[in-house]
Amino acid sequence: GHEVTLVTSIADDDGGRFVRTELANAGVSVVDLPGGGQTAVKTRIRATGQTLLTLDGSSQAAVQVGSPLPREALDAIRSAEAIHVADYGRGVAAMASIREAIGEMAGRAPVIWDPHSLGPAPLPMVTLVTPSSAEARHLACDPAPPGLAGDVRAARALTAKWGVGYVVVTRGEC
Repeated sequence: GHEVTLVTSIADDDGGRFVRTELANAGVSVVDLPGGGQTAVKTRIRATGQTLLTLDGSSQAAVQVGSPLPREALDAIRSAEAIHVADYGRGVAAMASIREAIGEMAGRAPVIWDPHSLGPAPLPMVTLVTPSSAEARHLACDPAPPGLAGDVRAARALTAKWGVGYVVVTRGEC
């Protein structure tokens, strides 16, 4: 029931055309950023509901970090009722103009940041950061063994390190 706008760079390749079609079918507006690279494709090999193997295609950055931000992208960010940042280290969250616009919104709208080891740190004052268990330990530089106690320790360390509202460590199977 909400309008969704995706600010990203989608390549003009088979994967990108598929993504654009699916987004349009779902009613998602797309604001395209200047970029390059190719569409990242994640293929999960599963059996009986369990992920056995994940194949990631394309690790190239999707945008040029110094590229100017189209006015339409800035307007979409500044008018958002909520923002979810998840670029898997492909350059969008590292763009100075994107970071500045999101920083302006922190405190005015909920900002949820899904960090990635290849991407930039979340901005201070974002509402919620959602690393996986392994990402949390890596980003906190914490050698704690996997498990609830280690996740809690990493979440506390990252909350202080980044100056964010909350860190919720995801512990799902896939």
